[in-house]
Amino acid sequence: MQINNKQNTSFTGILYGKMGNHLTQGIVCCPHGDGKFVRFVNTICKSAPPPNNQIKVSCSSDGLDKIIIETDRIPELNLLEKVLYRVDKMQKKAVKLRKEGKIQKFIFKLNELEYMNLRKSYPFITNKELKQFGKNIKAAAPDELQDFLKKFLW
Repeated sequence: MQINNKQNTSFTGILYGKMGNHLTQGIVCCPHGDGKFVRFVNTICKSAPPPNNQIKVSCSSDGLDKIIIETDRIPELNLLEKVLYRVDKMQKKAVKLRKEGKIQKFIFKLNELEYMNLRKSYPFITNKELKQFGKNIKAAAPDELQDFLKKFLW
């Protein structure tokens, strides 16, 4: 009996839109979308340092450990990013609804396996960008999450 193991599993973050008290159905972001969101958080924090940067950080330990980042800022995608990141119709629709004000916030969930994939197997993001992302998340997070984030962002 032969067992096939796939070593090329790619993990992807999930983007949710918040409409009032309701969350939209999750939109699976491609691995490139995870890198885009990390850069987007860094850009938000560069323009306005925490706590004035309009991101909210929380965590969840249901199943895999994950950080949950909530922002009311709108990510901009240029034509090159739309092609390279393979942005699908649902992602474009979510950004359009956010611009129209129907979706108030975006919520991005990044679990520990996705973060490890970004650190080790993703060639289009630098360690410098990931370190800056970690600093930004730690600065925006409440004090009770600092121990969790130290373990998560190692």
